[in-house]
Amino acid sequence: MSRSSKEQEIPEIVETIVTVDTNFENLSNKLKLSKDVRNKAWDYWQIVEKVTADLKEISKSDLLACCIYQAVIDTRMPYGPTDPQLQCGYIGQPEITITDLLMSSEKTVTSLFQSMNVLRDVISISEAVKYHLTQLERKFCIVSGIFHTFERVCKTVFREEESRDMKELSVPDFKERKTLCWVLFLLTKGALLTDDLLVDAFFLLICCVEYIIRSTPGFQLNPPLDNMKITSTENADIQEVTMLQKLSEIFGLSFEEVLTVQVNRTEAYFESLPHIDGELNVTSLKEKYSTAYRQEGDIDEMMFLTREPHILPQEQNGLETTSLTNNNETSMTPVRAVLDNIQELKNILTNAGDEPSQVLNEYFQNCSANPYSSILNRTEKMKDVFIREYVSLTNDNHRPVAIQRYMLAQRLYYRVMEAMLNYEKERLSQTDFSKLLNIENFHRSLLACSIEIVLMTYGRSWNPSTKKMGSDDSKFSFPWILELFKLHPYDFYKVLESFIKAEPVLTTDIIKHLQSTEIKILECLAWKPNSPLFSLLESTEVTTVSMCSPSPIPLERTSSAELYLSPMRTPNRRGVSPCPPSPRKPLPSPRKSLQSPRKFGDGSPEKSMPKKSQSLNLFINKVCRLGYHRLQQLCTSLQIPKDLQHKIWTCLEYCISRKPLLLKNRHLDQVLYL
Repeated sequence: MSRSSKEQEIPEIVETIVTVDTNFENLSNKLKLSKDVRNKAWDYWQIVEKVTADLKEISKSDLLACCIYQAVIDTRMPYGPTDPQLQCGYIGQPEITITDLLMSSEKTVTSLFQSMNVLRDVISISEAVKYHLTQLERKFCIVSGIFHTFERVCKTVFREEESRDMKELSVPDFKERKTLCWVLFLLTKGALLTDDLLVDAFFLLICCVEYIIRSTPGFQLNPPLDNMKITSTENADIQEVTMLQKLSEIFGLSFEEVLTVQVNRTEAYFESLPHIDGELNVTSLKEKYSTAYRQEGDIDEMMFLTREPHILPQEQNGLETTSLTNNNETSMTPVRAVLDNIQELKNILTNAGDEPSQVLNEYFQNCSANPYSSILNRTEKMKDVFIREYVSLTNDNHRPVAIQRYMLAQRLYYRVMEAMLNYEKERLSQTDFSKLLNIENFHRSLLACSIEIVLMTYGRSWNPSTKKMGSDDSKFSFPWILELFKLHPYDFYKVLESFIKAEPVLTTDIIKHLQSTEIKILECLAWKPNSPLFSLLESTEVTTVSMCSPSPIPLERTSSAELYLSPMRTPNRRGVSPCPPSPRKPLPSPRKSLQSPRKFGDGSPEKSMPKKSQSLNLFINKVCRLGYHRLQQLCTSLQIPKDLQHKIWTCLEYCISRKPLLLKNRHLDQVLYL
């Protein structure tokens, strides 16, 4: 580089430093930051500046806002998110709120999330900041997902135009009713929504709207609500349609589920709030929310009402959904997408019962040892465990909700079990499934899979940052269900593929979720130190499929019965085809237990021949396929030659099939990178 060009760069660098320093001081003064927070934020900036020089997706002003955000959170949580004091709430108010930071720096909340998500990949961020960022994004996803639907609810329920009666009686207008509904919802959400589930938040919203309707004159309501008799659910006649029931019908909700929320959670809370002349005191509610907002220091969610650009996401719609139903709504909102998925699951279970069907009972009776009693006892025990742990992560008011969701899962469990047995009957031409139906882990895994599907369906939410629907941030996200029932991932994996085959009308979202669950098990969860996989590998011969060709041989489809009964059932039995062996010469293994049977001088094999397990073969081959796919992606990105790629694959396959202990307590990608 010439001397003149260097001389030109120096003033530009100096100017950049001066500009950043000036912007930092101006922003700090505007926010009235304390000396401790300023110093901590500037220390962060000096770290960030060194590693983000080439990051074009984040501007300097975005980075400054991120540094101040980190400093504020670390100052407030010096001992991290595990500080016992946080269980009782923050001691004092923060210096600034997230809304203060956004408005002063002229940034949006989604840009803050996006910048922080990029930043935490390149620098070390404290556990306190990670925890707060996750919680903040989760809460924002709920409110932003609800708000668009809230506006439609208000326009459906309340009249927007002023009538003569409204002017004469000086009653609150549409805007005031809308404000009252929103602040009531925010307070209710803060007090009662212990797990940030979008559908639960919508149930709370409908209960809030119904409570406001009770004190709203009929002429302020739209048809058909204007002519309905305002009657509490407790006092309503059997034939009478209550307001809550009508609202549930209008907005496509399950009345039983909303009623459970109203009776067990919202009604007592509403009555505890300040009232004037029998109506909620909106001024007191606003003050109560403002106090809570300042104490938490997060986002002022009241600003959604004024459509504040720093808070409201630019794109609230446009998400893709895989709904199987024909929905005529002009826009698919996050709430509508979740409700559609729930309804699709319920449609599948329309004819399913809470008890084993007649067909299932016939299968049970055909067994040499009838499993009926043990199945019922097991489902009751698992029900008790599920409800107890669900309530412990929420609160006791959620007990009816936990019961409802478990019963949905139990109906799905019986339905899928029946479909699996029908398939086995057709495949094997037999009706005695004593061995399968008396395997404890088969039933526990099948019921756990059913519960996982229900939890996933109810747990989906909209993420404005990624613009995707997902259910990964819930307290009940996988692998919570495995930890709950103390199930080994390898046992759980055996039912996944058969579950999808047995229930062909599962939604695409559910199928994708089960497939992603299988991938998590293959790449990591099955390789935990206490996994039964390792003892099985010690005593079983593994045959892998060649992945050398561009289009590897497809794996043989198997049923859960085959996987759970293997290796008790020999691989060459009718209806079972072993995985095709690799055409390549097998790599020698120094580990005796995985070697091919050694022969003596007379050509006869040793007496202790290794067993063959179809379930283990299939599992290892799936791990190999996943590793091969990851390797191809990595080699393509790094432009690695084909011959070298083949050598890397040979080493990786050898590690997976011959040295599986290398995977113990590791991720598949770690072995790949080695």
